[in-house]
Amino acid sequence: MDQIDEIVHIRIFQYLNGELDETGKSQFEKDLMQDKALQEEFSLVRELRFAHKNAAIIKANQTIVESVKDIRIQPDFDLSGISGNRSWISGKWKLLLLGGMAIAALLLFFWQKQSPPNTLDKAMTDNLVATKLQPLENNIGYAPGETSLLALGMEAYDRKDYEEAVGYLARYTESTPDDHVRLYLAICLLFENRVEQAEAMLEDLAQKDNVFSQDAKWYLALAYLKNGKALEAKSVLKKLANDTQHGSEAARILEELR
Repeated sequence: MDQIDEIVHIRIFQYLNGELDETGKSQFEKDLMQDKALQEEFSLVRELRFAHKNAAIIKANQTIVESVKDIRIQPDFDLSGISGNRSWISGKWKLLLLGGMAIAALLLFFWQKQSPPNTLDKAMTDNLVATKLQPLENNIGYAPGETSLLALGMEAYDRKDYEEAVGYLARYTESTPDDHVRLYLAICLLFENRVEQAEAMLEDLAQKDNVFSQDAKWYLALAYLKNGKALEAKSVLKKLANDTQHGSEAARILEELR
């Protein structure tokens, strides 16, 4: 890895770990929106982090499978005339073995339900997101006829011209790291199917303790669904269970994902 690649990776990890200040965060998000190579590297790093977090579960499952794959159960009829190497288990150990195999099967089932990032049927999740994804009401204040980047961006947002809105709002947040505006920018990115970039921004916003965090969680859950990430989406939706604005819709989605 050359020095430039190392610097890129350091920036990615700093962003994912919440170690950048507001200016650094805004600059990284600007670069992420404009640099295709950075987008690909960012996606790769996120996937590797996910695999690392679940490594213990994967290893445990592999250990269980390896421990039972060569075991044979003693038959009730005589096979003494048949040659071959066998590891026989008989008598009272039969039930114990069968119970262990059942537990292994259950562990495998639950691991498969949780481990891959993209475990949901795309047609189903696309339809689900299409019915739930609605623009957040615009409550950003600006004067009528104002031509600032913020005003032009939010006017485009209200017209549902999300591509134009992204251009204005991204430029605005470069110089003014405003979480409220970043939320609208992330929503625009989601509507534009720039899901990885929307996810990154929403993950950061959802961790904050402010009036926008619940809205950020809601759109983050939709972004995860759009990417087929069942485990992450469910985790976020459960956190919205008691939210007055999004709780009922979150419960409906969780029911549909069962």
